[in-house]
Amino acid sequence: MQNPFESINSRLETIEKYLVKFDDRFNLPSSTQLPDRYEQGIEIACQELGTKPATIYCNIDKIPHRKIHGKLYFNRAELQAYIKSEGKK
Repeated sequence: MQNPFESINSRLETIEKYLVKFDDRFNLPSSTQLPDRYEQGIEIACQELGTKPATIYCNIDKIPHRKIHGKLYFNRAELQAYIKSEGKK
């Protein structure tokens, strides 16, 4: 009898190969280039956006973030994309 985890692993590897081909075909950045990690603290947004905390708080509804248990978390890649998209309105 085959181990069910081997079958799952094989299917996941196939999916991963298709995703890599899809990324290459449409010139998307690979998942290794964009960190999916959220970091806690307003300082992250201040560093990436080059502003003061008060500016971040005043515009928090426009800035990509997550709020978990009253704490703000920011993803650097999302903040960079936000900066690039702001000039294209």
